[in-house]
Amino acid sequence: KQNDIFFFAILSLLPIFMLWGILLLLGFFAPIEEVAYFKVSLAWINSIGVLIPVSMTVVFTSVIGMESRKEIDKLRRYLSKVYRYSFILIFPFMFGLFSLSDVFIKFIYGQGFLPVATSIQILVAALLFQFVGNTLYAFYTALDRVRKLAGIYSVSTLIGIAVSLPLLYYFKYIGASISFVLISVLNLSFLYLNARKDLKVSFVRPAIKPLIASIAMALFIFLVKGFIVSLMTLLVVIILAFVLYLTVMLVIKGVSREDLKLVSYLRRGK
Repeated sequence: KQNDIFFFAILSLLPIFMLWGILLLLGFFAPIEEVAYFKVSLAWINSIGVLIPVSMTVVFTSVIGMESRKEIDKLRRYLSKVYRYSFILIFPFMFGLFSLSDVFIKFIYGQGFLPVATSIQILVAALLFQFVGNTLYAFYTALDRVRKLAGIYSVSTLIGIAVSLPLLYYFKYIGASISFVLISVLNLSFLYLNARKDLKVSFVRPAIKPLIASIAMALFIFLVKGFIVSLMTLLVVIILAFVLYLTVMLVIKGVSREDLKLVSYLRRGK
């Protein structure tokens, strides 16, 4: 609607305001190299975060025009599948990046940038909260609740930046990473509290099995990480970790026959 353009503009500008707010405050409280650490870690997180808008698009196209209770029930089934398949994809990326961030940084930027790895390990948590939050964002947008959505994001962002001040002052770039995750948590919390009456969907159940398999994968990486001495050994570890993840998912029945049929269908391009 035309009268919602203003609120869409607010929603578009808030992420920029949040990021520049954190960077500006970090510039006051920390030396320039720590600002660089935070910016590099954000770039790594954003490289994985490109997976997130896909979920938002799927939910938005599913919910358009759904107004009756029957259609909302249909949306719940859609969302359950979206969460399930997305968690299967997102969790191994999160835990893989968490486990190997120091190796990636050392190989690409050198020993001097190793502090970036700690920031990345904190920021990976934001991927999960942003993913779930973006599905709820699509829910509000498609059901014409843009004003409420803009209000929720405005309040949570302002509260998050205010709470971030002591974190940035005492913990510098680590505090900036914690602040970024904190604002993502606040956004998700406020969105869920306002949507739970209409949208009774659990994101806990579909996350359990991918989480178990990803933890097993991360433990394997930590055990063999000492053997990574070159890009070739790094590639071997990544492949073995991915195979282990799939194996655990099959053993605990985190992947069904329906999922395998879907993969086969997509592979054939039919």
